[in-house]
Amino acid sequence: MTITDFATQHRLKTKHDKGDDTTIIPGKAGQLYEYSDEEFAVMYFLPATKPARPRVWNRMRGPVRRGGHGTEAEWRQSRVPSA
Repeated sequence: MTITDFATQHRLKTKHDKGDDTTIIPGKAGQLYEYSDEEFAVMYFLPATKPARPRVWNRMRGPVRRGGHGTEAEWRQSRVPSA
């Protein structure tokens, strides 16, 4: 499934990012984009003029992990064969 297919299925708007010539789904505090042919990635960020919001990140982290996802570092570590 492509990011465009995902956006259509979930009634989301897409935007063309001219910086790296990709299609993204913009959000209030980040974006969703294609990481590879088989994976999407979420980029979460806030403007530098606003204070950090660790509670928001912690609230987001729970549902994402329950959905079977994790940070890239966690994903890579889970793929390392045990000795």
